[in-house]
Amino acid sequence: MASSTNLISKGLCFHCGNPGHSIANCPSLLRGEGQSNAGLEALQRFVSHRKELRKKNGGKREKVNLKGPLFHLTKLKYWMKQNQNSEQGESKVYDPLVLAKQSDECNFVNHAYREFFSHVMNFVEKEFAARMIQESLEDGASTKDIANQFSPKPFRRKRLPQTHNKVFDETDQIDKTFHYNYSWQLALNKAVKDGIPANFSNKPAIRVYAYDKLFPRVRYLHHLVMDRNEISDNIRKKLLLPEPYNVESGQVRVCAIGDGPGYDHIALGIVSSFLYQSQCPKSLKNHLLKPKMIVTQAFDLFDKDWSPIMSSLNQSYRVALSKATMRDEDHEYNNLLVQNPTLNHCDIRLSLDNAKNKHLNDALPNMDIISFQYILHENSRTLLPNYEKQSHAMPYEKDYQNIDFIRGAMFDILQRARVGAFILCTDSNNFVWPILKKTATVFGWNFVGDFEKEESIALGPKSFVILERVKKRAEEDE
Repeated sequence: MASSTNLISKGLCFHCGNPGHSIANCPSLLRGEGQSNAGLEALQRFVSHRKELRKKNGGKREKVNLKGPLFHLTKLKYWMKQNQNSEQGESKVYDPLVLAKQSDECNFVNHAYREFFSHVMNFVEKEFAARMIQESLEDGASTKDIANQFSPKPFRRKRLPQTHNKVFDETDQIDKTFHYNYSWQLALNKAVKDGIPANFSNKPAIRVYAYDKLFPRVRYLHHLVMDRNEISDNIRKKLLLPEPYNVESGQVRVCAIGDGPGYDHIALGIVSSFLYQSQCPKSLKNHLLKPKMIVTQAFDLFDKDWSPIMSSLNQSYRVALSKATMRDEDHEYNNLLVQNPTLNHCDIRLSLDNAKNKHLNDALPNMDIISFQYILHENSRTLLPNYEKQSHAMPYEKDYQNIDFIRGAMFDILQRARVGAFILCTDSNNFVWPILKKTATVFGWNFVGDFEKEESIALGPKSFVILERVKKRAEEDE
């Protein structure tokens, strides 16, 4: 007799006892035949199993979860397995999203990668919150303050008693609990509005900031790379498993500018992990297949302030990935995906030839992916020429031909990055995109942004531009 667990997973019919259909669609029932002994046993096992569940839950009914946390990923593996053997019997590696374009029956691919993303990030968020709370306690914060800081935003205290109308600065003697929620948040909003860099030197505040932004910032970049457009498809090709595997082809070098916490490293690591998981590596004949190694060099204006946050987040990511994939922390799989990102100083308002951007200038020629998440707009006062004239009116896409080139390090990056490199940009609005696109076109970059796409990316960034360099200069084709 099959166990109750096997019964539920197989879905035996309660009339005939065969799998693959329910009693409502049972062929023998439609033919007017009576209930078989196998069907009666299946029904009795099901009823017994439900009674056991009620006893465990104090008499309460519980909905049986048939899918599990990675149901769609498991389904995707079976589907991918059917496509991994060519006519010659050789193992092949495919991008599941590209294959899904060719079939109307593969909508579960979207569910699979989003399901895997949420599964991993739930572990990362919990581990990171625990580390931030521990560090806050070591700095002397009270448990009441920590409970307010790391609770969901809707439940946090919103106002300061009697002084909530006052705008505080760094010199005010106030409770650090409120410093992020009130004065520091106002300072961040003002920096974005004025197009100037924000100040991230407040250590207690950036812990809460890093925790708040962790899930959305990682999700924005992850969903952008997993989007179905030509450039995102090419980025995933870069992240697909190499055939055959070797050290050089097994690395993807990432330059994350303005990514002090290390969000971009995690986002691309989850993409690489998903592409590896979807291939059913055990069923492939090439046993050298491994996940792509994400080697990230991050650059930030406040690198010294973000360094301890990045270290804590990367440790949380290592522990979370081992739990999510049920592997040891020192497993080769985790060691490939959880490389320790480096963090150096840079100032994108300055040229790459400036001494402050030496590390960025040295790293740029070898980079495969360059990311800018929520950094260009807050530096737009310096990056955009004639900023004062443009700040009162949003430049629309059709008018960008009349705008001068972008300035600072962004101009040098567009000019000096190697052919085949990608740039991923997300931001709070599209104020910088027109001039960025114009400059990129001159230097041989193709681009896709939210303006070019007919549909938005569900739960992805609302304002974005992704670029791929296809040639050195646009004039080369003339």
